[in-house]
Amino acid sequence: MQGHPAISLVPHVSSSCRLRVYLYGPLEVWKRNPDDSWSLLDKAAWGKGRPARSVFKRLLTAPGRHLSRAALQEDLWPDIDQAAFADKMVYSAVNQIRRAIGKELVRTLETGYALADQSIIWVDHDACRGLLAEAENWGGTTDEAVPLLEQILTYQERGELLEGEDGTWVYGVRQRGEEMLKQCRRWLAVAYERQGKLWQAGEQYRALFHALPPDEEALRAWITMLLRHGRVQEALRCYQLAKEAAEAQGFPLSFHFDAQALPPQQVSFSIPFAFPQLLPPFPHTSDESVRSDLVIVTEAELCDRLTTLLAQPAMTGQREIRYFDQQTRLYWMAREEQALPPPVLYSAVVKYLESLTLVLASARTADCRQRLCATISRTALLAGVLLYDRGHSLKARTYYRLAMRAAAEAGDPALQAVIWGWKSFTWTYASQYRKALHCIQAARQLAPARADRLLYVWLTAVEAEILAHLGHRDACLQNLRFLEQEGSSAQGSDLAFLVEFQPGLLLGYKGVCLQLLYQRQQLATLGLLREAQGALEQALTTTPPPRRKLYYLSDLASAYARQGEIEHACTYVTQCLALLAQLGEQPRAAQKHLFQVQELLQPYQDVAAVRALKEQLRPFSLKG
Repeated sequence: MQGHPAISLVPHVSSSCRLRVYLYGPLEVWKRNPDDSWSLLDKAAWGKGRPARSVFKRLLTAPGRHLSRAALQEDLWPDIDQAAFADKMVYSAVNQIRRAIGKELVRTLETGYALADQSIIWVDHDACRGLLAEAENWGGTTDEAVPLLEQILTYQERGELLEGEDGTWVYGVRQRGEEMLKQCRRWLAVAYERQGKLWQAGEQYRALFHALPPDEEALRAWITMLLRHGRVQEALRCYQLAKEAAEAQGFPLSFHFDAQALPPQQVSFSIPFAFPQLLPPFPHTSDESVRSDLVIVTEAELCDRLTTLLAQPAMTGQREIRYFDQQTRLYWMAREEQALPPPVLYSAVVKYLESLTLVLASARTADCRQRLCATISRTALLAGVLLYDRGHSLKARTYYRLAMRAAAEAGDPALQAVIWGWKSFTWTYASQYRKALHCIQAARQLAPARADRLLYVWLTAVEAEILAHLGHRDACLQNLRFLEQEGSSAQGSDLAFLVEFQPGLLLGYKGVCLQLLYQRQQLATLGLLREAQGALEQALTTTPPPRRKLYYLSDLASAYARQGEIEHACTYVTQCLALLAQLGEQPRAAQKHLFQVQELLQPYQDVAAVRALKEQLRPFSLKG
């Protein structure tokens, strides 16, 4: 066997190489001297500020290492409206790059700029891609592949890819880097186990698991490896520590490992589709309070339908499965239109879901099971959404986990993406915006633009609000521009009822985001409030369902209050309160919106309109 090459941050580059660039961790650029030694380029060589470094990084990570000036402007300075000024920014940055690394390494194209290839400008990110491909050619998990994979880790463990950069373009590059790192660790773990290096293999699984969200498949592989080698107690301790870590981050595990109940070297992963321990149902209201002629299927009818389905597996298709799917859609419609009191609807959905899950274990064909899983996933998602409406985010996530597992068995990544989107709302409601953003990033991996256009647009809108909360102004505005340009092109989708996609939805998100980006100390941002106001008023003209209308009204009240137009703000608060009275039960998210409006009105207690609303707003006080 050939000797392994030494693992080092200093690569073996060709004699033609002029620069070594490290994009993982702090940016480092090394220049080759005439005597073939290397010198680190001083930070001062990039001039003042970040423009030159940002343009340099963007060009290095672009396909073919070339981009148009317009693309550079859009990616790096999307908030600059004056094209001439943005063009000057790019021009100055490119000149600074030429002074720093040499004019001959930067080419001017007809519409943009290009950097030399890997043989001239060596970049660690591109080197990792080449090493991973070479490792795959050696079999991925062979002894020959190990040093190649270890070299990738050496580069990537320097730090975050494109450290200090922000914007939508960064997400895609980092995602590719993370995918390479995950594949590298998976192959290394298998290779280390084969070599008898169980601790080193475990460290790779540990690193995979502790990503966000946690990689449960890596944890399973880790525990299975330990059991293969008779380390039962170590496997149990590994599971317990991982479970505690996941729960501390708000991502409870979806499977249970019990090593105590089985003989040594055996494992039980319990991921049943039997319904999880039922959450206490909300109290039923009287039959008279049901304000709808919507037909809710009876438990007896459900049992009959399920029995028919099981007795005739050859009919998998069609009528019976379609019946269950239509029933689930009716329940979603009942929520959207407020056709049933939330406690009644929740109890009906729980009973229906229990019937579906109890029969799943007896499904006789793979096709039948897959279709039932899809229906179970959509129904469990609804149960979680109904709990979220009432402010029970932790309980909602219990149903989201069930929905996610069912969607995975159904082989439906788009449905999984929808569930991640809904899960992000529970974190946004709790003001844990980083976790919300992790959910959306997980959803985007499952639902690229080409998969389902409407779903992609919805996720972009949800992400825009999260980015606004995090103060990522440029990235949020870029999302909003995409929605304005492409949102109308989103055609009908089977998922539309799951994401509550209505005509005014994107306008509503625009109104919320622009308000969040408004800064009272910056007069230049006052225009954002006026634009938000216009978007929300337009959203109201689309005849939204009652729940959505509540948000538009309360957000409009906020927009007017922030501008000091208190009379208008109070008018919309009054309409919001009247609608809440009609609906009966008050969605918790709508209450939170009213909390925010009440805070904005606090300085105006002497205004007659505010005094008139004081008693009506008392139930929504911060103390309440």
